[in-house]
Amino acid sequence: MKMIYKFKQQFRFFLLILISLYSTNCGLFEKRYPPDGEFCNVMEKPPTCITVRFESKIIEFSADEVYPMDSVNRVSYYFYPKPGQKVQLSVMTEHRVKLSDGRFYLRKKNKKR
Repeated sequence: MKMIYKFKQQFRFFLLILISLYSTNCGLFEKRYPPDGEFCNVMEKPPTCITVRFESKIIEFSADEVYPMDSVNRVSYYFYPKPGQKVQLSVMTEHRVKLSDGRFYLRKKNKKR
C-alpha cells in the first residue's frame, strides 16, 4: 500500500513539472523557425560575421560564399562548403549558433537610435 502511495506522489510531481514546462514560454514547444539575422564570431579580431536565413535555409559567409542548408529539425541544419565536407549548424538559443567545426557565433545587435 505504501508503494502505491509513493508511486502516486511521484506521478503527480512528474505531471506538475510537465505542465509547468509546457505552460511557460521557454521556446521549447514553439513551432517556428528562429529569426533570421547576422551572427558574429567575437573570439576573432576583427570579428567575422555570417548571415543566416533559417526559413529560406541559406547561410552566407560573404557575397561569394553562399550555401544552401539541409534542415534536420528547426534547430539543427547541415551545409556542404566543399564536396564531401559536411558542417552542422546548431541553434543554441535565439541569439547563439554553433558550427560543428568549433566556431561559435553571437547575434549582432541592432543599434536603435
